Amino acid sequence: MALKIVKEAAAAVGVKDRIGCHSLRKSFGYHSWKKGVPLPLLCELFNHSNQVITKRYLGINQDDIDQVYRTVEL
Repeated sequence: MALKIVKEAAAAVGVKDRIGCHSLRKSFGYHSWKKGVPLPLLCELFNHSNQVITKRYLGINQDDIDQVYRTVEL
């Protein structure tokens, strides 16, 4: 039932890409990371064996990491 609700909600707002409940999990992780949740914590949350897997899972690439450094003003 959850999948049906997610697909209907996506269609209602015009999302044409394939989407499912797992998409919500990944989006939650990516946006949590963007808001400052440490990668080791997300690694634990997703029960990944290491941070490399979590970065790949969330689609975090070097451009994302560079952007973090640009936005932090020390």
